[in-house]
Parts: sequence; C-alpha cells; structure tokens
Amino acid sequence: MIAKCRQFQVLLYLFFGLLLPAVFAAQTEKPLEKPITVQQGGVIHLQVDVSAIGGAPQLSQLTFSSGAAKHGVKALPRKAPVFLQKDQAKYNVANHSVTVETLMPIEVSDPLGSATLSLIDAHGNIQTEYPVKIESGHFRRQNIQVSSQTKGLEPEPGELEAVAKLKNETGSQKYWQFPLITPTPDCANSPFGVLRYHNGVYTGNYHKGLDFRSPMGRPVRATSGGEVKIAKKMRLHGGTVGLDHGQGLSSIYIHLSKIMVKTGQHVQAGEVIGEVGATGFATGPHLHWGVFANGVPINPLKWLPQAKTCF
Repeated sequence: MIAKCRQFQVLLYLFFGLLLPAVFAAQTEKPLEKPITVQQGGVIHLQVDVSAIGGAPQLSQLTFSSGAAKHGVKALPRKAPVFLQKDQAKYNVANHSVTVETLMPIEVSDPLGSATLSLIDAHGNIQTEYPVKIESGHFRRQNIQVSSQTKGLEPEPGELEAVAKLKNETGSQKYWQFPLITPTPDCANSPFGVLRYHNGVYTGNYHKGLDFRSPMGRPVRATSGGEVKIAKKMRLHGGTVGLDHGQGLSSIYIHLSKIMVKTGQHVQAGEVIGEVGATGFATGPHLHWGVFANGVPINPLKWLPQAKTCF
C-alpha cells in the first residue's frame, strides 16, 4: 500500500530565468530548511523516486497539490496528476524502486509569498509536503493599437473550447524533455505575462506565450514531439497548430499562414508544422507560441535556455 511508504527521494527541478534547472534533494523525514523558490508563471518539475513500498503501488493515481492551508500559509487551489514513468526496468518486486513525475504550474496571478505543496495518494493521504515561496514574475505592460477591422474580432463557435481541451487534456505518454527547441530561429520580441492594453484600455488579459519576430513564410517547427490535436484556421487565433506532448505539457502555435500537419498526426521535435503568418488577431507577421502545464499558461522562455530575445 502507498500509505506504507517509508521514504521519498526527491529530485526537484525549478525552471528559473534562463538558467538550466537546479537540482534539489529531500527526504520526508527531514523537512526542507529553505522553501522552493519559483516565479509567477513558472513551473515546478518534480520527480520522486519512491523506495521501500509494500505491495504493488498504484502510483499513477497520485496527485500533487497545494493541500490545505496551515498556520496562515496560503494553499494553491490546484492539482496536478503524477505519472508513473514507463521505463521501469528499474522497478521490480525485490527493490520496489519506481519514479513518478509531475508538473505543478504557478499562475501569473498567484499571490506572492508562502504556500505549501503536498504529495497526496489515491486515498487523499498526504505523503509529504514542501514549502514554496512565490516571487514576482516582473511582468511588463503593452499597449496595442487595434484597428477597426480587428477590434471587434470574436472567436468562432468552438474555438476557445478547442484550445481549452488542448490545455487541459493531455495524454499519459510522455514525448517531451527539457529543454525544448525554439520554434523559429528568430528572436522573441514580446515576453510572456505582459499585461495587455488595447488603445490605452486594460483588457484584463495578459500575453500567454512568446511572440517571435519572424517573417512571413518562415518555417515553424515543433518544439518537442507530440500528437497534433489542433490543425485548422480559426477566426481569432488564425492558422493554429496545437500539440499534446503528454503528461501535462502542451503547446500552441498561432497566426500561421500555412498549416502542414493534420489532426491525429504524430510529429517529432524539429519537424516543420506550418509557416509564419499574420492571420486571426494579428497586427503583422509573427509567431505566437504558448506552452501549458496542466492547463495553466507558463513562461515558455524558461524552457528555452538558449533562446534569443530582443525585448
């Protein structure tokens, strides 16, 4: 039973700035002396090697969530599934060694300060907890002059629902690995998390991806392997490709002038999936690329340590 687990060995990867992930180790018997530090718009990548488990563990049913608030510490109101890693030649009845993995996203709007993350089993029992410190993402503001032609542009029926499904429903097979590759060789000229103003008026929205200063017709490449879940031209997003990378991670490529894949197709990292355009709600040719972890937009730049920026 999972409740009999006596020890967790944890490798915790924090996507912070342009640095490669830091490695952190802890055991349940010894609380962390320092909290996990992560910025708004970041993600905590947790890998847990669970040892000394009695019986066959149903580890794929675990969830990683913030748990209940304690002593005035705010709890994050979200959960993330934990996936059993399938390369379990490591696992056998004798040593009970097995690895599970999860991505816990931090929202752009999450309050700064302390929170608690809890590893919870299928029965709702807390197995171990981690203190977290959320820091500011230092988001900018951007004013977009919207023309009369695009000002009233609304999504077509089913458009937002298709994107929501891409974000929230990923497969159990993992195709991604860190770092991702850049979708175009051009520099990113509009960062993630920018607070959006249209003609000087705040929209209440923010930039949920990166914009690349790419010319019309530039080939766009899949940043990781995955299954094509969206491949169509839509009214608001324009030419759109959405990829399911599995185990909580998905990505979207919008404003494309040409789509070169079909729904249900499996693509490899670096494969050309379309061409840059200015379709949908766009003021000129560029690529908008977004990444989602368990339904939440996260900062793609932190998955591209070698990316070029021009902002």
